Amino acid sequence: MKVNVYGMYRSGSSFIYNVVKEFTDDITKLHGADIDDTLTIYSYRDVRNACASIIRMNNMTYDKHGDFIDKSICKVSGERFNISEFINELIDYDNKLDEYDILKLKYEDDILYDNKKAITKILDYISVPYDIDLVNKISDKLDINKQKIIVDNIKTVYDDESKYFKNHIGNGKTNYKDYFTIDDLSFSVKIKLVNWLTKRNYI
Repeated sequence: MKVNVYGMYRSGSSFIYNVVKEFTDDITKLHGADIDDTLTIYSYRDVRNACASIIRMNNMTYDKHGDFIDKSICKVSGERFNISEFINELIDYDNKLDEYDILKLKYEDDILYDNKKAITKILDYISVPYDIDLVNKISDKLDINKQKIIVDNIKTVYDDESKYFKNHIGNGKTNYKDYFTIDDLSFSVKIKLVNWLTKRNYI
């Protein structure tokens, strides 16, 4: 069984990867990849908070005109990150997936507050028989606090086994208001953002 995990950045795709990895090693985790006939699971979250989570994880500092300076050890120090460009990219890819019959998981509803909900949806989708004991076992193993211990003990920048980066997991509730305002976005992205937030029931 081959499974693709093509989640939005910072939307629980590493959690999904680790659920699926319990049942198959033939799994690919990417962001923004083209969809084919392979079983594909896509996760998404409020794009404003996905952007903020990238800023938090990479220890970025605000510069001007919607740009942040990346201080992360994961990338070249001083690299610029533009929030309008990033949010536009996330929305365009998410909208493109409307035409595909894949499993879509909403981070806030399916993963953050009740990961058992996501686990059962994933197991149903990849046709793995399960009972409540199996779901509880996976849920406990992938509990955010236990996974944070793994992340905190990463010796290098990246752990290929879990697909976690150093500083990968915070509290799961990063809020964009702590990092930027909607006024920092370009006019065209503001319009696109409102339409997307409405479509995905965030407003």
